[in-house]
Amino acid sequence: MSNVIRSKKTTGALVGIAVVAAVLAISYVFPTLFQGMENKTYDLRYRLRVGQMGEQDIDDVIIVDIDDHSLAKLGRFYNWPRLYHAKVADYLAQGGAAAVAFDIFFVESDSLMPDVVQLFEDAKTENISSQLKDLKIPLKPDQLTSTIDAVLYSWGYDLDFAAAIKSSGNVYLPFYLTTGEPDDSSDLGTRKYSYALPPDGTEKFKYLNIAGDLYQVASIFPPVPVLLESARGTGYYNIELDEDGTARRIPLFMALNDRSYPSMDFQIVLDKMGIGKDQVTVELGKFIKCGDKLKIPIDNEGRMLISYFGQFKKFRYISYSDVLMELVPAEYFKDKIVIIGATAAGLMDLRVVPFSNQFPGPEIHANIMETLLTGKFIQVIPWHIQLALLIAIGLLTVFVSLRFKPINAGLILTGLVVAYFVAATALFDKSLIWVEMVRPLAVVLFTNMAILGYRYLTEEKQKVWIKNMFQGYMSKDLVDKIMANPDLLLMGGDKKEITVFFSDIKGFSSFSEKLGTPERLIALINEYLGNMSDVVLEHGGYISKYEGDAIMAFWGAPTEDPQHAETCIKCVWAMNQRLKVLNADLAKRQMPNLFTRFGINTGQVTVGNVGSERKKSYTAMGDSVNLGSRLEGANKEYGTAIMISEFTYAKVTGLYPVRELDLLRVVGKEQPVRVYELLGLAEADVSEKKRKAVEIYLKGLAEYRAKNWDGAIALFQQALEVDPDDGPSQTYIGRCEDFKVLPPPENWDGVFVMKTK
Repeated sequence: MSNVIRSKKTTGALVGIAVVAAVLAISYVFPTLFQGMENKTYDLRYRLRVGQMGEQDIDDVIIVDIDDHSLAKLGRFYNWPRLYHAKVADYLAQGGAAAVAFDIFFVESDSLMPDVVQLFEDAKTENISSQLKDLKIPLKPDQLTSTIDAVLYSWGYDLDFAAAIKSSGNVYLPFYLTTGEPDDSSDLGTRKYSYALPPDGTEKFKYLNIAGDLYQVASIFPPVPVLLESARGTGYYNIELDEDGTARRIPLFMALNDRSYPSMDFQIVLDKMGIGKDQVTVELGKFIKCGDKLKIPIDNEGRMLISYFGQFKKFRYISYSDVLMELVPAEYFKDKIVIIGATAAGLMDLRVVPFSNQFPGPEIHANIMETLLTGKFIQVIPWHIQLALLIAIGLLTVFVSLRFKPINAGLILTGLVVAYFVAATALFDKSLIWVEMVRPLAVVLFTNMAILGYRYLTEEKQKVWIKNMFQGYMSKDLVDKIMANPDLLLMGGDKKEITVFFSDIKGFSSFSEKLGTPERLIALINEYLGNMSDVVLEHGGYISKYEGDAIMAFWGAPTEDPQHAETCIKCVWAMNQRLKVLNADLAKRQMPNLFTRFGINTGQVTVGNVGSERKKSYTAMGDSVNLGSRLEGANKEYGTAIMISEFTYAKVTGLYPVRELDLLRVVGKEQPVRVYELLGLAEADVSEKKRKAVEIYLKGLAEYRAKNWDGAIALFQQALEVDPDDGPSQTYIGRCEDFKVLPPPENWDGVFVMKTK
């Protein structure tokens, strides 16, 4: 049975590690199972985080919103001439905007046919002006050109929009990626914007994640050439969604064949920071490094977690029509990034984000750029730290599951899980650190279940073994504690501080012959030991052994007792009082009176099971135990009943009435030990006679140590006049008489050397 106990910790640790390995294996074989649940805990943390944030306190990224108000002012969006966009771009450039990002895909040419285009050009000539005059249209000559322009320009024209883009010098137009049949020629117009990245990165970037499935990028749909050639830059504007359709991550590059393209948000930030292509390096699973200005954490797929800075309209929204009509001062846009996108009904590009099921696409792009601009990235703890954390959680679960009863262990583990979740939530809220929750919870659940199964298989055997071994040596409560934690009984022992007592009946050998028969002797011993043992068990002590009429017991092991010295002293005093009751009963039966001596000591010992597999006992060993035994015998020298060492006295100083007896060097010890007599548990236990006798005795002890033998004798005799039965006073009178005849050496230190055990 001891082998089972000895291996319990090792087995538990192996169970914990095995469960961690199993959880990791399952999470890699079925990644969507764990990641899907983990994403939901991530979303919950985001809901708590953004719920504390207000609206519209970020204005370094502005959204010019094609909203319902703009449609009411300007008509159907699909009928808007590109002149509107040209004028908005020009106005934003006048105000000094750092960048203007159109969240509109200009993949189709202007609707004008070639002959209409020519008409549009002719309208600016004197030819059409003269024709209008011939038709006698009632226009003044100075109104002709402006009137013609107002009519014809409303049809829109790519060249004019391109001219506005080029003169602005800060406009970015997006392209979008498609999957399907590969078309390598689709990016002919965009190749100059591509990056030459390492092959491993480019290979990862070739695949577009659509709701959890990977599809190879097949083609690029860029803006019409005349617009693209005039733009400051371009990039893809696809929003990647996780398997559950939520926008949590964004790949900063996508690739077609061996050419990698940045997201337009990323490109705008790079340009704003003055970072060139040659300064961008990629390490999958670690970061994208942009010179010494930006270091972006990415996963193995090259994706960055989007930091969302608040609920809908955390960024400043300005109506498109207000900008077109110049109702907003142009200088308001100075040095700001402007996103032009739609939130109007029917146009709104709504997405699911961690904290909302309806979130506009333009604001997702605003959050992406704000993430890059501020460097407030969401950090995922590295895999090796995650592994160490899972192992630590597994081992902690093993410890709790083995240490406590199942119900208590369940409550403790629930509390620990809640505390872990609170800490993980706080880390995300305060520091944007994503600590996973699902796999740790799985480790706790499965480890606890495994340990419960293990305990079920072994605990019944342990209970039988523990009960058989200890039920006669300690109280039921103490046995229950050990059964709850059998590790307390590991073979090989452990260092602990305990308080031990030894007891023995004075002159038992001499009066045992007077009892007549062995049966009467055994009956008396059993009655005596039964009464004394009951008191020990009532005080939670462990009875280590019986030797005839002698008892050895201790406190502080196998279970912890911080007040072991106090408990032992209370127990010994109670035994002494129980003995008085027993003696009164024995006297009625003409049985001999019993006087028991006790020796008490406190110190470090080795406690544990000793013996063989077939025969063993739980006991304490060491010098501190031997000293307790010697003190029991030393009572004979002083005629006392209860002697405690200076080590025990140090634990209870001021709690109980005692008197100093001597400075002893017991057999087997080189260092002398100061010893005391226990007089009671309270002053009320000490009679007036004993109190006066002790007071005089202590004065005599001082004279004795000063080698004033006659003065000491006189005081000890006074003490005996008060209490004729005072044993220590009688002992010291004899010593003083001896020293008068044979004085001690000059360097005498007052130590009395015991010659017997």
